[in-house]
Amino acid sequence: MQDADEISNSFLQLQQSVQPLLKLAVEITGLETTFVTYIDAVKQRQRVIWVEGAGEIDIQPDAELDWTDSMCRLLFNNDAVVSLNVQREFPDSVGAAIGMNTFLALPVLSEQQVVGSLCAASTREHNMSPEVMSQLELLANALSLHIEQWQTITKLSQRYDRTQRALSEAKQTSEELSVTAMTDSLTGLSNRRGF
Repeated sequence: MQDADEISNSFLQLQQSVQPLLKLAVEITGLETTFVTYIDAVKQRQRVIWVEGAGEIDIQPDAELDWTDSMCRLLFNNDAVVSLNVQREFPDSVGAAIGMNTFLALPVLSEQQVVGSLCAASTREHNMSPEVMSQLELLANALSLHIEQWQTITKLSQRYDRTQRALSEAKQTSEELSVTAMTDSLTGLSNRRGF
């Protein structure tokens, strides 16, 4: 099993390989912020994994929200990938609340299942040409492998954390049993083993 430093290094290497793709998405779209999300179909949650851009729209890595509140879900349910006027089309949405005007979300697929999304947002209205959308679809396809790797590393990290907790609990229990074995339960003084 990998240790904490190896897991952290794996996350860093993965992020370094994704950042150029997100910078390219910013260049292609002209939108201020691009980000990649992971969609957990079982828990009905969406989590931001990687973010690029320093626009007015504040999207933070590791931000999580219910799938029912997701801008991606709103677009996907309307069989759309872009909204050029979020304020008008989705006035009660999270996107409208944080100032989005243009929002685009392309599904990222793994084995024909949606595992995430490539998103871009801006406070200004931007039109997307068919060529831009075609280039973004290629980026979304490239990100599929990155999300799979992120899932694998995340599972390793969670397994490592569980193992560390179990070891810590076992050590604490062992110390408590050792004290109990050397102490008289009635008086609290050392017993024969303690001496």
